[in-house]
Amino acid sequence: CDRSFVFSLLSFALLGLLASFELFLPLFLKDTVNPPSSATAFMTAVLPFGVGTSIVFGSVFLEICPQTIRNGAVLVMLFLLFLCTVCIVFFTISASSGGYTDELMAQSTVLLLLFSYGLFLGYPYYVPPSLYALQYGGEDAAMVMSMVDTITAVFSAVFASYGAKLASESWVLPVIILAFCGMCAFWLQFFNYFGSKSNRTSRNGISYSKLAASSGAPIYYAGRRTTNWKPLTI
Repeated sequence: CDRSFVFSLLSFALLGLLASFELFLPLFLKDTVNPPSSATAFMTAVLPFGVGTSIVFGSVFLEICPQTIRNGAVLVMLFLLFLCTVCIVFFTISASSGGYTDELMAQSTVLLLLFSYGLFLGYPYYVPPSLYALQYGGEDAAMVMSMVDTITAVFSAVFASYGAKLASESWVLPVIILAFCGMCAFWLQFFNYFGSKSNRTSRNGISYSKLAASSGAPIYYAGRRTTNWKPLTI
């Protein structure tokens, strides 16, 4: 089994688990800062707004950059996402212990954290998996994405089941799990990029898995398709 494929699959699935935190936001906000009902919907929408902002700006500014810069940008965003989850852990601990006496400060802090969470999550979760599925799978890209979605659904279901039980007592442990998943997603992509360079062949800034090539999978190069591993000469 290709180690690069396994690392990528697990990393994307963990990012999917992190994205599922959005489903728990109303409960998280109620148990931590307890905002007015009129403000809960607005505060919940901040995270998906950050996700949308990340996708738009990433698609505009990163897609014109070389592959190396895009990979580096994704790693930086994943590392910042991990730091953001750590900040959410400390915020949750402080809020649970009554550390925030100023309601406005608590709500402003959680708004900033949620927006940053979505900003650093959006592009790495939604864009690279699709591109990776096209590069790695070729005609079987749908199967690769289905595998990502299946593992993501399993991880998210387990987190939803046990995380909800843990959150009924305290949100500290569930957000620590999120931070751990963020750290794992970063390191998986880090080792995938730097540790498997010897297992990949690059030409004109486009990398292809040797396993996909040796298996005869269709290779897409410069908008043209070939089942031969040797890229078409432009």
